[in-house]
Amino acid sequence: MHNVALVVVPPELHTLYNYDFNYDFVGQVLKNWAFVNSQADNGASHKPTEFEAYISDRLDGAASNPFLDSQPMHVATRLCEVLGFVIENGPKRRISEATDDDLRLAGQTGFNALRSGEDGLYAALDAMVSPIALRTVRHQSDFGAFFEWLRTSSMGKDFEMLRDKVRDFIFRTYPFREGDTVLGKTCPSPAVFTISGAWQSLGIQRHRMNRILLAEGLAHTDKADNSVRLLEGLKSEAIDDLRCRIASRLNAIEAQAVLGVGLEVLNQLRDHGFITSTVDALDQIPKFDREELEQLLANLNARVTETPIDGGNLVSLSEATQRVRCPLVQIVQLILDGKLTHINQDAETRGLAALRINLPELREALPQFEMPGITKGDASRRLRVNYPTINFLIADGVLIERRLRNPRSRQFLDAVCSESLTAFEANFETLGQLSKRYRRASGPFSSHLEAKGICPIETPDGISLYYERKGLEGRLRRAGITPPLEEV
Repeated sequence: MHNVALVVVPPELHTLYNYDFNYDFVGQVLKNWAFVNSQADNGASHKPTEFEAYISDRLDGAASNPFLDSQPMHVATRLCEVLGFVIENGPKRRISEATDDDLRLAGQTGFNALRSGEDGLYAALDAMVSPIALRTVRHQSDFGAFFEWLRTSSMGKDFEMLRDKVRDFIFRTYPFREGDTVLGKTCPSPAVFTISGAWQSLGIQRHRMNRILLAEGLAHTDKADNSVRLLEGLKSEAIDDLRCRIASRLNAIEAQAVLGVGLEVLNQLRDHGFITSTVDALDQIPKFDREELEQLLANLNARVTETPIDGGNLVSLSEATQRVRCPLVQIVQLILDGKLTHINQDAETRGLAALRINLPELREALPQFEMPGITKGDASRRLRVNYPTINFLIADGVLIERRLRNPRSRQFLDAVCSESLTAFEANFETLGQLSKRYRRASGPFSSHLEAKGICPIETPDGISLYYERKGLEGRLRRAGITPPLEEV
């Protein structure tokens, strides 16, 4: 190379005349010597570029760029020129319009881009990708003359290796569908998705896809037309992640099926912190995490024992809640805390419904509490009246009835409020209590009291007698009725 561009001598008008002379190199130089001298004197000279230096060194057998060196010389040089041409001029200009100076500059630009080898090629191509490529396939428009060169040229097996690299880049950059063809080969599976491709792949509606993309920060709303636009390409990994997350997010019905419980118990487990729910961006309804539900079951199943247990005392959790009248979540907490040790599992059932616990052990493990009242039977024995009298006093408003829980059996029962019972005894005394205090038989004693003018509160037949306590002691003394002396 002599730093001057090659030129073409004027063509012969009559190529058949003096054939040997016309096609002889020396003859042509002699014939056009004046033209050659004029080009040598007037032609523009250029300082050799690094690209030309690379070509010269490579011809001499020196290697300096592994990626370019792996390509045949004609492929490597044309790659630098065509790639550099698109970098310099954009994708719309045709390379057939390029001048020698254009190609000289393009060669150096392409060589600069490929200094870092294959990574440089991908970086150059990535810079050519237009923002609209997030919504459509447009690699031909983006790469222009470079893609046309790859599409139309045939430079042997080594050139096919270059085409494969570029094709792989295109497939992983643009939203192709499976089976679409680029440079003679089909896309095996999508690597990038548009919003439409994403919701179709996931099998959900577009408006649901838009909601989750906005919630995940993968898209934004275009204020111009209020449409949802991607911030970056949706990679297949992101779609697979969304697919897994969608599959792991369960609605209430699906969560009930996993745990083997009803809706009420599911809500109790959530309210007590055993599981959590979040409002899903896809459906905008509470969703439960499958992994969290399965972890709760795993923690409970880890407490299952293989030691023989008296089958007669084994009950399901739901039956246990009815038998001891406690929330199922309380039993779950006792199991997790290790306070229930006799636990079996029904192999034919799943979830919490499969667990069997020992009922006496459960009763023992449950916290005991004081009952703010007594049963109607205990109240009748305390007042020494028959059972119907307790109901009569409740109906009359003298005693107060409460729905309380037995501290031992934990069963709910109808009881008498302790405060109302104390208030009754402060104002009244029953015949039974008087008979015990005066050591008299109740039947004759009531007749004797009535004969002395000491009458009970008026009550219906069948109801035990009771007397107003105010002034009762004085009337008894005046009637000569005194309690027996205490034995010493």
